Amino acid sequence: MRLWTRDGKVYTRLLDAPAALRYARSMRYRFVLQVELPFVLNIPEQSFTIRVDAGPTMPLRVRNDCLLATAADGAPLIGTLDELRVALPPSGQAVVARLKTVIEHSFEEEVADADLPPGPNDLVPVVQRALLLQGQKFTSPEDSRAAAADVLTNLTEEQKAVLALGERKLALAHQRVGRLDERFVLALNRLLRWYSVLAKDFFVEEIGLHQLALTTPKGVLRSTYVDGVAIESVPIIGKFPAVARMPWMSVPAATVTDLTTKLAAADDPDFTVVLENRAKHLLERTAFRNAIAEAAASLEVSVARKIRQYMLAAGKTEAEVNAELEKTNMKFPDRAEKTLKTFAGRGVKELDDPLWTQIKADRKSVRNAVVHSDREPTVVEATAVVERFLKMAALVRAL
Repeated sequence: MRLWTRDGKVYTRLLDAPAALRYARSMRYRFVLQVELPFVLNIPEQSFTIRVDAGPTMPLRVRNDCLLATAADGAPLIGTLDELRVALPPSGQAVVARLKTVIEHSFEEEVADADLPPGPNDLVPVVQRALLLQGQKFTSPEDSRAAAADVLTNLTEEQKAVLALGERKLALAHQRVGRLDERFVLALNRLLRWYSVLAKDFFVEEIGLHQLALTTPKGVLRSTYVDGVAIESVPIIGKFPAVARMPWMSVPAATVTDLTTKLAAADDPDFTVVLENRAKHLLERTAFRNAIAEAAASLEVSVARKIRQYMLAAGKTEAEVNAELEKTNMKFPDRAEKTLKTFAGRGVKELDDPLWTQIKADRKSVRNAVVHSDREPTVVEATAVVERFLKMAALVRAL
């Protein structure tokens, strides 16, 4: 429930609504998930019914006419200008930006007042949250709680009942859409894949939370409306680094010094680590086939480099190293097990036999299958395979 204070008076949106709306025995909920794409789909506004799996179909609406506005408490809302005028009072909106293509999923539900969850026993945290959203500053949690308690003393019983009703409405909304439905992202990517192929638009790519966090709404916007009035609108970010506007990780001073030195010289980073970072980033972007390929390459290059390192240290020439590696160009398991052991003292079986056994299975059933077919790995499968490849690559590099 949003709450404002000014000149000692307390205002809540529903207090200005007709009594019939405040005390209706049933209400119409509308739950909405919206994302701004990092590109534009060149098709008119239209709704599509998308089959994702054996479950219910998921309707998605393509929109190219949306704006992003902010409510008085800073909550973002997406819609046309007319829609935003209905959802927000005239004094409580500010248009921030015109958006690129917006994809929207929504569903409605009629809810009886009796079906709402119980109200809170203590309204102080409710007012406390509202004051913080309003931008008020406090020196401690105790001070903010005292200020909230002071506000509550100025509320009538009717106003307190409205606050409690608002919390009950929010609680039901969180029950219905408290977490992001993974099928929403799957349906979205199915739409993007088919659009890209049929429209021959190669500027479009499948996306994940990482890309969505870079857009204007900063993620998947989850909004709840009751009888046409917005009661909550919050972005589901999922990936904080993508929305950070300031450094979010502590990098040691020694690392910065090392970076300065490396950049001033002709050095290049260890390419196996470059491949590792690429693989991890591609997982973030939902490019699962590419992520597996890069992780497999990181392991293969790690093995080849380690063999080269030990052979050169033993006095072998570059020609001799190349000739030795040529023998196993098409036999990576032999190279990783036998050649590596011959020159480095230990092969991958000695480093971690159970892990290597699983990796051999991964190479056959996932890596090779992905490269040579139209098989598409799932996020769970791709993440596990990439982690195993990269773990073994790190063990080889440490030899």
